[in-house]
Amino acid sequence: MKVAIAQWIVSSGRPTAIVEDDGLQTVLYRRIALQYQTYTLPSHRTIDTVIERMYDEKLKEHMKAIESIQSIALTTDFWTSNNNESYCGITGHWIDSDWKWTSIA
Repeated sequence: MKVAIAQWIVSSGRPTAIVEDDGLQTVLYRRIALQYQTYTLPSHRTIDTVIERMYDEKLKEHMKAIESIQSIALTTDFWTSNNNESYCGITGHWIDSDWKWTSIA
């Protein structure tokens, strides 16, 4: 369940402290409590640890993928959130030995 929550947080760009939100806890407890009476949401520190582990695994996967390529094109995307936080996204594109276009973001 921790991994599923972490994946939701990462894919939706939410802060990890959302697990401590009363509304989320109410929704999840109403849905989950019917099956798991003793379930407790993980803390945001636990979610941080899970996300860090997911990041490390994905980084290793990406590093292995780009080891064998000869050339890569990079594109960037900069944006600012509603909270005035700046972000930068970088995507690498290349054509592999089978002439398949591949991208990593």
